[in-house]
Amino acid sequence: MTKNFKREEFMCKCGCGENNISKTVVLVCQLVRDTFKKPVTVTSGCRCSTHNIKVGGASNSQHLPKGDGLCHAADIKVKNTEPIEVYKYIDSIFPNSLGLGIYPTFVHIDDRISKAYRWDFR
Repeated sequence: MTKNFKREEFMCKCGCGENNISKTVVLVCQLVRDTFKKPVTVTSGCRCSTHNIKVGGASNSQHLPKGDGLCHAADIKVKNTEPIEVYKYIDSIFPNSLGLGIYPTFVHIDDRISKAYRWDFR
């Protein structure tokens, strides 16, 4: 998909094969990788509805396939980098768009373009 990301990295963790990820999400992940110059791990990308329930995801989670058939979210970790650093960087580049959430060990990004949405679950 990009020079550092393969579609399989965004596959549902249950093994069902769901991996139709939005190109925008992948490109944001690549931008983070290029900026920090460190490996980026996708801890959660696409989710099927069964796996989303199992992990306690929101019923309308951006990780679930939408009407366009695409999943629109990824949770990421940057090697040896605090999530707050990644969060602040993405927020500085996309202050008026994207869904962006910070958690104790990862950052959530999604490509809701029409409105910026931010949260802190640390």
